[in-house]
Amino acid sequence: MKVQRVIINEFKKLKDIDVNLDGKNVFVKAENGVGKSTFMQFIEIALGSKAAVPPDAKGEGVVLVDKNGVDYELKVKFKDGKSVITVSGEGLKDNSKSAIAQLVGKIDFDVDEFVKMSDTKKGQKDQVEAYRDMLDEETKIFLRKIENTIKASFDDRTELTSKVKQHKAWIQESPLFGKDLDIEPLDAAEIQMELESANKKNIQVDKVLENLEIRTKDIAIWEEEIKHIQAKIYAAKQSDELASKWIPNNPKIDVTTITAKFNTISEHNKRAEQAAEQKRKIAKLEKLEEEVGDLTVLIETGRQSLQDAIKDMNPIVEGLYFNDDQLLYNGVPVSTASLATSEIIELGFKLKMAQNPDLGLICLEHGESLGNERLKHILQIAKKNNWQLIIEEVKRGEENLTFEFIADVDNK
Repeated sequence: MKVQRVIINEFKKLKDIDVNLDGKNVFVKAENGVGKSTFMQFIEIALGSKAAVPPDAKGEGVVLVDKNGVDYELKVKFKDGKSVITVSGEGLKDNSKSAIAQLVGKIDFDVDEFVKMSDTKKGQKDQVEAYRDMLDEETKIFLRKIENTIKASFDDRTELTSKVKQHKAWIQESPLFGKDLDIEPLDAAEIQMELESANKKNIQVDKVLENLEIRTKDIAIWEEEIKHIQAKIYAAKQSDELASKWIPNNPKIDVTTITAKFNTISEHNKRAEQAAEQKRKIAKLEKLEEEVGDLTVLIETGRQSLQDAIKDMNPIVEGLYFNDDQLLYNGVPVSTASLATSEIIELGFKLKMAQNPDLGLICLEHGESLGNERLKHILQIAKKNNWQLIIEEVKRGEENLTFEFIADVDNK
């Protein structure tokens, strides 16, 4: 597609513009603020770009184009701040979105915006997304599968890393942190049985003493009623006699030492259990850290596989690849810090051609950034692919738009 003529009745600061471009490459020159970008913006709107439409747009105009030897008129009007494009030509007159889309194809890729993206980290990532969007669906699906595998491993590693931190905290909070953990538990069953037997015996002694005291009191009462309770007194005396004989042979057992031994063993076994738990936590930590390491290897392997897959695919532009963060052009990051603006403009031009090979037209801002060699190279590419270039260039002191046709590249 080639632009033959541009008529702008009114659009922003431009009025009564009528320029014959005859499908040729042209410089649009003027001082800053005169309307160079506005002129090219109008052309892009006529070709169906919604991104180029400014807020509260007003005005109208016509862009005449030639596509494969057929003349088309693209009439631009604005309604409620939105563009309405009426396509006329070869018996066609249609203002539907599909009509301009069918004629022009994809128009959304903005070379100038692409160049500006390289100034920031976020913009560089956006460049990658713009590039990926141009890939064929099969390649997109393949890359997504690899990336999903990487993300799953990354998420698993994140979860395990959290558990590692938690286990480290538990280990450090233990009273045995940093101490010898080789503590074997002692058998407390025998000493516990001895203690229980002694306590049981003492309860029995206390009960006998208690009963003896009760019976002594009863005797005093029964003696008052001796006539009635002689039998009871006799029985009680017999019991007292037996008890008196039993007591000397059954003294109370001192449980202080036994209790101390039991408490010592209990405390030791508590520490032994703490040590065993600490060992289990350390073993779990080591396992978690090993799993984190395995996932890290898996992630790095996945990333390498992704990069290998990217390198093995047929690039949209020769020498253009990408990683997680940015595009790489012949191995060099696509940014104004590593590539000249002219190089990025050239790359954007190539991507524009790759996105819509049949478009045949590109508008470039900042033509003054293109050196002679770079301009010559871009013109050679345009000529080889039969594309028309409309290039904005600052011309200091020129208060009106001027249009300078660019000489054939073979003559430059």
